[in-house]
Amino acid sequence: MVRKFSAFIFLLLISAFICGCGSLTLSNGKYETSLPGREDFAAVYNDLIFIGLREPSDDPSQNNYWIWAGSFSIDDDGRIMLDMDKKLAKKWNFSYNLYRRNTSISVHDIGAGNSFDLRLRATDNPSVNRISAPAAPSAAPGTFPAYR
Repeated sequence: MVRKFSAFIFLLLISAFICGCGSLTLSNGKYETSLPGREDFAAVYNDLIFIGLREPSDDPSQNNYWIWAGSFSIDDDGRIMLDMDKKLAKKWNFSYNLYRRNTSISVHDIGAGNSFDLRLRATDNPSVNRISAPAAPSAAPGTFPAYR
């Protein structure tokens, strides 16, 4: 009986792991660098990311930053995979690798041969993470003619 129960628990844990119940995620919020002269950032909401990284030195153009938004996933080794088309992904992966760390996103700049962190910005206002519309004032008259 104990063997059957142990086997059942083992199968339950394996199936939970395979189903993705233990998948890696990023905390929602804005991630920023503290390096002087750089304005790299990432904003995360569930499985969506909006990211802006300074252009690599070998690709100068009119814009100073590469900007991209879309969904992402995280591999078992912590690498953040951006869900973009193959041509664009090849360009980004040639220049940057992104990894999930405890409370930050580690950016490996392959061209420059260095790395830096985008740290989750701390907020003093707990309502920043709450998604709700502000309440309308109850004493204010409506501006639409039908409400007058």
